[in-house]
Amino acid sequence: MKNTLWVTFIFVLILAGCTHGNEAVISDDKKTPEATIQNENVQLQEQVIQLQTQLQTTEKKLKDLQDSSKSQQQTPQQLVLNQFPKLADFLSPQNFQKIEIGSKKEITNPEILNLASNMIVIKQQVELGSPPQPDIEPVHYTLTTGKGTVIVNVIQQGIVSFNDLYPGIYFAVDNNASQLGKAFMQKPSYLAGEPIFSKMINSGLMRIDDKNNIYIFAAGKIRNVVMAFINAEKNEGLKIKDSSTAMLKMTFYYYGEEIMLNLFKGKAQLKDNDGEKWFDVKEQDISQIIAQLSAG
Repeated sequence: MKNTLWVTFIFVLILAGCTHGNEAVISDDKKTPEATIQNENVQLQEQVIQLQTQLQTTEKKLKDLQDSSKSQQQTPQQLVLNQFPKLADFLSPQNFQKIEIGSKKEITNPEILNLASNMIVIKQQVELGSPPQPDIEPVHYTLTTGKGTVIVNVIQQGIVSFNDLYPGIYFAVDNNASQLGKAFMQKPSYLAGEPIFSKMINSGLMRIDDKNNIYIFAAGKIRNVVMAFINAEKNEGLKIKDSSTAMLKMTFYYYGEEIMLNLFKGKAQLKDNDGEKWFDVKEQDISQIIAQLSAG
């Protein structure tokens, strides 16, 4: 009896398993058209989302390339104007009314102001170390125009900052921008006792005395003129009676000190705060000194 019951129970379980298995196969193999379409729609939606993501990525890359190309097409001055609009006036020469050098010297000479305005034209932004290491005697100018005053700090040769407007940002200007300070600012104490020729070579400004005075800030030209005089064959000589017959009169400005070099036919006069000296100089050497003024 017990054996019969067990056989019957096992038989029922087998039938139940077979019935369940058949139902699962029928469900997988005989899906309705509506279910198939719904599944395809889901797949299409996923593809659309994927394509939209790819499109957004491509558009961003394209925009980055366009921005980069636009930036590369702009001049350095245009980039300065875009990033630092308060410096727009310094992208071209200005009409300075006066320049104060430190707190000691005020410049109002129109010719010097005009030359200085060309030396403080911004060329481009530059990156410097922190803190930047000076290679000149730093100087600051207070520039006055019809629009007000701006302080410019010259911290390296040809490098300035406008700390009142954009602190910690540096800009390239003319290499001679510091020359005005070297000509008129107070001399640093460590430069005491320099020889006269050293002062002349390192002068910040040279003036050619003529009917119309000519002012030269170019450090290279100043050096060439002085070196031509130093290298000239000369000996100390006697003072001439009429010093008004000079062929050329030059004044060198060095930290507020003025040194004069006057050239005559076969003679030269050198004069500073300590007195004057006269030299006999060959005429060909005189001509060589004068030639340096017109040299490139």
